[in-house]
Amino acid sequence: MTNKKAQEILDSSLVWQKMVDEECEALEMAIKALKKQEMNRWIPVYERLPEDSYAVLVWCPERKNIYCAYREEDQWWIFGAYFEKVTLDVVAWMPLPQSPQPHKSRK
Repeated sequence: MTNKKAQEILDSSLVWQKMVDEECEALEMAIKALKKQEMNRWIPVYERLPEDSYAVLVWCPERKNIYCAYREEDQWWIFGAYFEKVTLDVVAWMPLPQSPQPHKSRK
């Protein structure tokens, strides 16, 4: 079973209604850990593709580089000075990290 499938099962389970608070808290922690793990790994394109128009990091081994790109209508586009269609094979992708939280000013 993949992490994604486990997340879907746990997120949608009706069992939640019957569990005691500690069990619910433990499962919520497990779901968060699975989601965090999923956000920090390279996902092979044969496993699944990102949603269309969603910016992700991509690995193009022929160019030996990592790019910020998105998919639209079965085409990869990389961000840069100009949007460029990637003609090389993208073998893996990774969600972008969350943006940093603003620091509260200290007085």
